[in-house]
Amino acid sequence: MAEEVKFNIYRFDPDKDKEAITKEYSVPLKEGMTVLDGLEHIQKNIDKTLSYKSSCKAGKCQSCAMLINGSKALACQTVVKDKVVTLKPLPGMRHVKDLVVTPSKDVRFKVFRFDPDTDKQPYFKEYTVPVTFGMTVLEGLSYIQEYIDGSLVFRSSCRAGVCGSCGMHINGKYRLSCETQILSLEADVITVKPIAHMKILKDLIVDLEPFWEKYRSIKPYLIPGDPNPEIERIQTQDEREDLVGMIDCILCGCCQGACTMTGTDEEYLGPAILFKADRFVRDSRDKALKERINLVGGEHGVWRCHTIYNCQVACPKQLDPTGAIADLKRKSIDRGTRTSFWGRI
Repeated sequence: MAEEVKFNIYRFDPDKDKEAITKEYSVPLKEGMTVLDGLEHIQKNIDKTLSYKSSCKAGKCQSCAMLINGSKALACQTVVKDKVVTLKPLPGMRHVKDLVVTPSKDVRFKVFRFDPDTDKQPYFKEYTVPVTFGMTVLEGLSYIQEYIDGSLVFRSSCRAGVCGSCGMHINGKYRLSCETQILSLEADVITVKPIAHMKILKDLIVDLEPFWEKYRSIKPYLIPGDPNPEIERIQTQDEREDLVGMIDCILCGCCQGACTMTGTDEEYLGPAILFKADRFVRDSRDKALKERINLVGGEHGVWRCHTIYNCQVACPKQLDPTGAIADLKRKSIDRGTRTSFWGRI
């Protein structure tokens, strides 16, 4: 007989129940089973009236947050280890049914506003937004634009953390607004500002043309330096390992905004551009090392970096622009030494 785990679940329907009860269910225990797996088993095989929330099953949407054995946790991420699992809805919320709740308070958005055509100075404007589970800052801004103030403008596209267009300064930190859960910020006020050190076109939209001009200047494409082979350019697994992380930059510009040097030197390439440059320097299929080092080795290139690590902290993809710049510095020194003493490269 398979080992079982007991689920003690809070049950309450405000429309017909006078008080809440705790109902017990026995669920076959399977290796690696999560609390959400157990709830799905109960709803499908034992009690179809049980209500709970779930969506992404990957720990991102937070819709399955609840009290699990007395602690706040995500049901999709909590592996069943105890013989008894006690589930209750989150406190301080409006109760809907069983384990389903909705936030009982609104959240204030304090949003940077500025229209160069009509405003003399930037200012912050506040909006009240009703928040639901899984709601992102981007969705909050969309709510404001659609229902409160249609004049608010901001950038967004993929809503999946891939395009990088919704990078903003949110509650003191650079983040992707499409990936930032409002409730995860645990704040009554959400302050949203545009990326720093860039010209404001309007509200949260900045002029990215200088950014893309710098990007084009480093030649962000492979320069193989020899005729095309009859088949693909072979790259070993070890050579491909050198690019892990390097190809994940989405050019959101968050690190550019966090960098102090981009604020003092308009011509400085910046961490995002230098990170991309190092991506091609490290690629075994590229044969333009000398050219690439010359492109980033000038006064407004790698040597303008003061290694403060702001860019590394700001990166929403947890990449390491500071490390990439250090790699380019080493290669620049190495190239200069070889040129002076051996005449190579």
